[in-house]
Amino acid sequence: SPHILEEGLLSLRQEFTTNSNRQAIWTRETITMHLRSCIPVDPRSNSTATSVRSYEFAFSLDPKNASQPATNLGEIFVVHSPAWKKQTCCIGIILSNDINSTFLADQRLDDDDSHDWFKLWMCVCSEPKEKTGWLPETDMPPKNPDGSYAVQTMYALNIGTCTDMMRQYEGLKSLNCLGSHLKKAIFCRDMIDPSG
Repeated sequence: SPHILEEGLLSLRQEFTTNSNRQAIWTRETITMHLRSCIPVDPRSNSTATSVRSYEFAFSLDPKNASQPATNLGEIFVVHSPAWKKQTCCIGIILSNDINSTFLADQRLDDDDSHDWFKLWMCVCSEPKEKTGWLPETDMPPKNPDGSYAVQTMYALNIGTCTDMMRQYEGLKSLNCLGSHLKKAIFCRDMIDPSG
């Protein structure tokens, strides 16, 4: 929905205005983190010419960070890695940590420390796409012989949250599920007589 996208952009602009200096530079701390795992959240889709998949990137946080990053659902981060060639930065978001599908459960590593990892979901596309915040497959970390991904140091900056916008979006979508009598009650133009 264009309305929701505009609300999201407005919210992020307000975050930038509040958390930047006169030189238009973010004053929030950049978080240093080290890649521990990278697993696909959904099976590969062949529905479009440019295939896009969601990945869960899990990181251990550098102990030298001055503070811990926000970990609320819907928090949005700009992520950068010096190893990337095609992309300067991409967008990561904190989504549910619950294992909500058999596919995702099968991909996850059985590691006692994994519950402490900082997890971001990012979109990975088969070809570079400008102004999307997606990471091209060519910039994915290289794989080790055992199938795991090579450790990379990445940097993240919290730029806001999309929770409010997602609630609006879910609310708009749910209108189609309301019965006609409820729609009439909610959107009635006539004043309701409190006496009866």
